[in-house]
Amino acid sequence: MSKIKQAFTLLEILLVVTAISLLAGIVILAINPTRQLSKTRNSQRYVDVNTINKAAYQYIIDKGSLRTLLALHRWKFVAAALRSALVWLTCRR
Repeated sequence: MSKIKQAFTLLEILLVVTAISLLAGIVILAINPTRQLSKTRNSQRYVDVNTINKAAYQYIIDKGSLRTLLALHRWKFVAAALRSALVWLTCRR
């Protein structure tokens, strides 16, 4: 009795590798890691701007005016950046 060795052919192995590669590509496109990372960064920006906004409102409550803080530290650019960030965030939501 002779034993016959059965093995996969090169064509079968290439077809399986191709199918797995296609499925992996579809899964990566479905997950879209770039979009997920951008959403994470935008969420962190939203939290940061809200923290600055709450701090400004608390300063207004404590001192009566935000203008004194901005004039005292000459942070006009901070006020402009805060306003533009809040406008941008309210438009995005």
